[in-house]
Amino acid sequence: MTHIFYPYTVHQSDDGAWQVRFPDVPEALTEGATETEARYLAADALLAALDGLQKLGRDIPDPSPARGRVVVAVPRLRRQTQQTTNLKDTMEKTPFYLVWNSGGFPPSYKHPTRVCAEIEAERLARDNPGQHFYVLEPTHRFVKSEMVITEFDTGRPPF
Repeated sequence: MTHIFYPYTVHQSDDGAWQVRFPDVPEALTEGATETEARYLAADALLAALDGLQKLGRDIPDPSPARGRVVVAVPRLRRQTQQTTNLKDTMEKTPFYLVWNSGGFPPSYKHPTRVCAEIEAERLARDNPGQHFYVLEPTHRFVKSEMVITEFDTGRPPF
C-alpha cells in the first residue's frame, strides 16, 4: 500500500496553545499544551478529517509539496466515486505501534507512527520513574475466519 504525505504547520497561538494546521485539509485542526503534544495529535486530526470527507462523499484532496515542512503519512485512498472501503478498514492494513509496560495495563491505543509511540513512551517513563516502556511494532497478522465449537459429552470441562 502506498502512502501520501500531507504537510502541516505548527505555531503557538496568543493563548499559549500550540496549533497544527494542514493547508490542504482545512478541516484537520488540532492543538496541544506543548509543541510535542500538538505534533503527536496531528496524525489523528488528519485521519479524522479525511474520514469525515470520505463519509460526506467529498473528494480526498491531494497534498501539496512538502517544501521543507513536516508531514504526516496516510494510506493512499481511492477517490470516493470508486466506492472505497472506509478509512478505518484501510488503516487496519497499515503499520501501527503500541506502547507496552510489563507491570501495567495492556496497550490500548494504536499509534500511527513510531515517532508518536516513542513520544508516548517517553512521557510515560517521565511520569513513572523506574518503569520500562517498550515501543512494539506488529510483524504478522493472523485471522481465523470461523469459530470451531467442540461439545463434550461429560458435562464437565476436559481439563
